[in-house]
Amino acid sequence: MFYTYNDSVKGSIGVLTYHGGLSWTDDFTNSGGPGVTLAAGSADHLLPGVPHRMCVGPDKILYITNGQYIASFDGTADQGGAYGTFNSFALDLGPGWIATDVQPYQTFIAISITQMGASYQAPSACKDAR
Repeated sequence: MFYTYNDSVKGSIGVLTYHGGLSWTDDFTNSGGPGVTLAAGSADHLLPGVPHRMCVGPDKILYITNGQYIASFDGTADQGGAYGTFNSFALDLGPGWIATDVQPYQTFIAISITQMGASYQAPSACKDAR
C-alpha cells in the first residue's frame, strides 16, 4: 500500500508491505530508494505543501498530484529486479496551476486543477464558458 506525507522540507511516498509482518518504508522514492529507478530529470521526492492525491490509472501506473505536476510510479514493466520507475514531473500542468485530484476514467486519468490567485467566475458571466 502506498501513502504520501509532507515533512518540513519535502513531500514523500512511503510503502507498507506485508511479508510475514508489517514493514514500513517512509522514503520509498527518496534517493532512488531501494530498487527504485528515477526517470531522467526527475526529483526523488514530491513537492512540499501541495495535495498528494493518488490513483492507479487504467494502465496500472500510480499517478500522484504534485503541485503543477502529475508524478508517476510505473511498477508494471520488467525493471531488472527493481521496484519500478518514479517520475516526479511526468506531466507539467504549467506555471500557476495546482493539481488537486486525480482519478481513473475509462481509458484515461481525469485531473482536477485550480489556478493559483484566480477567482471563480460563474459560467453565465463568462462568454467563453457558454
